[in-house]
Amino acid sequence: MTPTRPTVRDEAQSGMAGRARAAGVAGIHSGLLSRGCLLKPPRFIGGAHAARNGTLLFRLARPDVPHPSTQQVARAGEHLVAAELHRRGAYAVTFAGNMPRIDILASNATQTRTVMIQVKTKRSGTWQASTRAGIPRQAVPEEQRFWIFVDLRKNPIEPPAYYIVHEWWIQNDIHEAHQAYLKRAGGTRIRSPDSTHHAIPLRRIKESKDRWDRLGIF
Repeated sequence: MTPTRPTVRDEAQSGMAGRARAAGVAGIHSGLLSRGCLLKPPRFIGGAHAARNGTLLFRLARPDVPHPSTQQVARAGEHLVAAELHRRGAYAVTFAGNMPRIDILASNATQTRTVMIQVKTKRSGTWQASTRAGIPRQAVPEEQRFWIFVDLRKNPIEPPAYYIVHEWWIQNDIHEAHQAYLKRAGGTRIRSPDSTHHAIPLRRIKESKDRWDRLGIF
């Protein structure tokens, strides 16, 4: 039988299925990581992940500590954001800390717009950043860089919360917040004057919850 060429509809359905699989795998990754599992590299058979009945196999190991490590929390946040992007119809790839200032590269379905995303994740308390990221900024038209703050919550049953902000905005916000603190403190940190640590509480970004529309890729 002569093979038929795939139609546009076939290719579209294939793309949708691919995004659904990617979202599912990323979601499984993040769910396991947020629950304290360690994901070891999957086995490869003939260049593909080992699978049984179409199900991707993961090699799991429980850590000695009862809670996810800082690295696991960070990776979970990145995979959750990537899964949500795929679920909404975009494409996304994570870099797992291998690229400065970029944790995820994402694009719309037609690949006519690409954005760079930095992910900050927490389970409790505040998000952690650096005063070095604080820069006086003005609004940037058609901004392509964003920060997404993920709240995993202490209770794994609760769904994560996402806060999406433009990079120019958060850099300016960090700058203004730090300068206001220094003014109150007399010009220098009260403790650890050389520290560049900067905490970001929920109240500063709560208005940005679920603002996925800002990315401009859906």
